[in-house]
Amino acid sequence: MNRVYALQLSNFHPSATLPQAIGSLWSYMFQFEAIRDSYKLERVFWENEDADLVLKDIKDPQVLLCSCYVWNWSRTLEVMTEVKRKYPNCLIIAGGPEPEYSVEFMQAHPMIDILIPYYGEESLKQVLVKNLSERDFSEIGGIITKDFYNRERLGFDLSDIESPYLNGFYDKLLAQKRPETKSVRVVYESNRGCPFSCTFCDIGDSAYTKIRTFDLDRCKNELEWIVTNNISTIDVADANFGMFQRDEELVDYLIELKWKHNWKGRFLPTWSKKKGQRVLSIAKKIIKNGLDSVFGLSLQSIHQDTLKNVKRTNAFDLEELSTIVQEMNKDKVNVYTEFIFPMPGDTLEIFKNSIYQVLDMEHPFNKFQINHLSRFNNTQIASQNSQSEFEIEWVDIKGFTRHYYGKNLKDTIAVSMKGMSREDVFEGLFFAKCFVIPIYFYGTLRKMIDELLAKEGIERSEFVKKLYQNIHSLESFKTFKQQQKDHYFAAIDKGAQFGQVLSEDANEFFPEFAIAHQYYLNSDFYDFLRAEYTDYRELIDFSEKTIWRKNRFSLTFKMSKYLKGTWSISDERQVDLNNYLQEVYVSGRFDDRWQSQSIRKIEAC
Repeated sequence: MNRVYALQLSNFHPSATLPQAIGSLWSYMFQFEAIRDSYKLERVFWENEDADLVLKDIKDPQVLLCSCYVWNWSRTLEVMTEVKRKYPNCLIIAGGPEPEYSVEFMQAHPMIDILIPYYGEESLKQVLVKNLSERDFSEIGGIITKDFYNRERLGFDLSDIESPYLNGFYDKLLAQKRPETKSVRVVYESNRGCPFSCTFCDIGDSAYTKIRTFDLDRCKNELEWIVTNNISTIDVADANFGMFQRDEELVDYLIELKWKHNWKGRFLPTWSKKKGQRVLSIAKKIIKNGLDSVFGLSLQSIHQDTLKNVKRTNAFDLEELSTIVQEMNKDKVNVYTEFIFPMPGDTLEIFKNSIYQVLDMEHPFNKFQINHLSRFNNTQIASQNSQSEFEIEWVDIKGFTRHYYGKNLKDTIAVSMKGMSREDVFEGLFFAKCFVIPIYFYGTLRKMIDELLAKEGIERSEFVKKLYQNIHSLESFKTFKQQQKDHYFAAIDKGAQFGQVLSEDANEFFPEFAIAHQYYLNSDFYDFLRAEYTDYRELIDFSEKTIWRKNRFSLTFKMSKYLKGTWSISDERQVDLNNYLQEVYVSGRFDDRWQSQSIRKIEAC
C-alpha cells in the first residue's frame, strides 16, 4: 500500500481552514478502485504547523501532495525539499496558485516531480494510476514536469467529486484537530469558474471562464454539516456570489439552519460583479441575520484607463453606488469598497483624485480599504508582457501588506511602474492608508467632516486636501511619516520584516491604517487641530470624545454651534490592549467598533 501525505497549511492563527483543495481532490480519487486498493492517505496537514512539525510526522512516504498558496509556500517548500532529500523516491506532486505554471519553474525546483495547474482532479487521478506501473507521465494531460508542459485540460463532471464534508473526510480531520487551533474555517464552493478576466486575479485565466455548479442539494447538505459542526467562518470560494437565483436559496437555507441550531458563525461571500437587485437582497438577509456585518462592493479602481488596462468592468458607477449605500444604510447595513494600488494606468495624481471622488459621494461608503498590488503567479499582470508594457517593478518582501500572523510569510508587491516612481507609490499608499482611512473611515474626524459639508458646504475632499497640506507642519506627523517611510523602504530594499507590532505578541503584524489610527489617537494631533482650526473646536472635541479607547467611560457635554444640544457618550466595554486591537483592527476592519457604543443627543438647545 502506497503511503500518501498531503499538505494544505493554514495561516489564520489561532484559527485554521479545512483543506478544500485536498479534500476535493482526494474525494475524487477515492471513487476509483485502483486508487482505493493501492494508496492510503496517512495524514493531512492543514493547520498552522511549522515545517519541522510536519516533517516530524512524515514516515516513509511514497506520495506527497501539496496545495500551495502565497501564505503557506515557504513552509511547504521547506517540507518538499527535506522530503525529497530524505526520501528521493517519493513522488512529490504540487498544485495551487503559487507555483508558476512553467517548465522553467519546475527546473528551478527539482524537489517537485509533477505540477498540476488549474483544476487537477482528473490529471491527479491519471498520475496516481500511472504511478502504479511506471513513472512515464508524458501522455497525461494537464501536468508540468521538468521536461514538458502538457497543456491539454482533462475534463470531468463536478458530480463525480464526492463532498469532503459529507463523505467523512473532514470529520476525521476535526477529530484529530490540534489544541492550538481554537476555531475552524471552511472554504465553501457551490460553483467553479468566473466569466471575468481581471489581470490581477488568479482566476482571470481562460481556464476558469466557464461556470459550473455543484448539485444544489449537496450544497445545502454541506451547509448543514458546517453549522452542526460549529464551524466559525464560511469563506465562500464562488467568485460571483449572487449571480444565480439559487444563491439566495442557499442563503435562506443557511439562515434557517442558523436559528435552528443557534449557530454563531459568519458567511463571507465575494459578490457578483454584475448588476442586479438579487445581490442587494441577499446581502441584507445575511447582515440582518447576523451572518456578516458589512456588504462589500469592490471597485479596485474608478479610472477608466486603469480599468481597461487590467481588463476589469465595474458593475456600478459612483452615483449608483451612492444610492446603494443610502438604501443599505437605511436597513442598518454598512457598505465598503476597496482599491488596489498601484495599478497600470495610475499616477499619483489620478489615484488621489479617485479617492477624493469616493469621499465626495453624496452617501459615502462606511468603510474603504486599499490593497497593495501583489504579484500572484499565473496571473496576466505577472506575465513578462505586462511587466514590459507597464514597466512594473516587482519586489519580494518578508511578510504581507495586511494584517497577518507569523514571520515565515512572503509576498511580491509592485513598488513602481510606468508613470509612478517608488516615491510616488509610497506617497499614494501613505496618503490612503495612513491619512484618509484613519481620518475619515476610522472616524478620527468623520463626524466633523460630514458636519462641515452639511452646514457650510465644504466638500469632504476640500477639507481633507487642505488638512493634509497643513498637517505636514506638525512635527509629530512628520516624524510618524518618516518612520513609515523608513519601514517601507527597509522592507523593499533591505529585506526587513514588513508589518508593525502593536500588541504584546511580537508575531502579530498590523497594517498601516491601524498604526496610523493609533498615532492620531495618542499624539498631539487633536491639540494641533484645535490650534489650527479654532472655529471648529467643538467639532474637534466631539470627534475626539466619540472614539472608544478600550476603557469604560461615560460623559455628557454641550454643543452650541454645531450639532447643537446636550450629548451623552458612553461605552461599557473594557478590554486589555491585545483584545482591543483585535476588536478594532481585525474583527472591526469593516465596521464601526472603533466608535463609542452610545452616542446620543439627550437635550436639544
